[in-house]
Amino acid sequence: MRNSFYNYRKLLVLAVCGITCLGAVAYQLHDPNTWYPVRSLFLDVVSPAQRFTADIAGRCREWRESRKDIDRLIQENEKLRQRLVQVETANQGLREAGKEVLNLRQMLDFKRQSRFRLISARVISHDPVNYLQTAIIDKGFRQDVKNSSVVVSPQGLAGRVVSTGSDTSRMVFLTDSQSRVACYVSRSGCRGIVTGTGGRSGLMRYLARGDDVKTGDEILSSGEGGIFQRGIKVGNIISVSQASDGTHLLVAVAFSTDFSHLTDVFVINTLLPGRR
Repeated sequence: MRNSFYNYRKLLVLAVCGITCLGAVAYQLHDPNTWYPVRSLFLDVVSPAQRFTADIAGRCREWRESRKDIDRLIQENEKLRQRLVQVETANQGLREAGKEVLNLRQMLDFKRQSRFRLISARVISHDPVNYLQTAIIDKGFRQDVKNSSVVVSPQGLAGRVVSTGSDTSRMVFLTDSQSRVACYVSRSGCRGIVTGTGGRSGLMRYLARGDDVKTGDEILSSGEGGIFQRGIKVGNIISVSQASDGTHLLVAVAFSTDFSHLTDVFVINTLLPGRR
């Protein structure tokens, strides 16, 4: 019983002290000219908590503002990325259009300067097995294309037609291993036969060891054989070496026509009047 009384008394004393302190603080706040020690003590106790709370609140505001800035930057970056894709697509289209314009200009210049009557044609497909050897063009006998008609590009000789349909024809490139073109070296007049190898270059055969040929020489069709007209550029010599038997030369020729990117060609119809 006595212990309970002492406990209640302690609680009563603490409550009175607390009320007294609160009253003193309230009075101090009401009249700043009195109770200065109590006010000072109160501020010393409360100020660190206030500063901490204010610092946390400031950091939260900064974080929210930073998050808004980050979100805005992410959105702007996405817009810029989409714009970049659009610009790159447009530039690619312009580059392709520029290539097409350049190709058409070359085709027109070639046709204007050619001594032949030419039929323009477009390569519409390649043989998937022999990609660099045969192709289909979009002109046939209805457009006056004939079997064995010679096919050229603005860069030079391309091949010949081997079969025709009403509106399409099949052509064989110079690269075909069965291709044979009688040619001569423009600089020296030495003659030989250029054959295909199935690749991007050919071989000029039947040149004797003493023939005057060298790297860089231009090779033109000679007109012999009755298929290919004379004076059409075939390519340039890229290497000269002696055969193992020492009696003739091994001459590699880079074709002037780029068969891997060939899209537009001309089929030679006839020789124009007054041209030779």
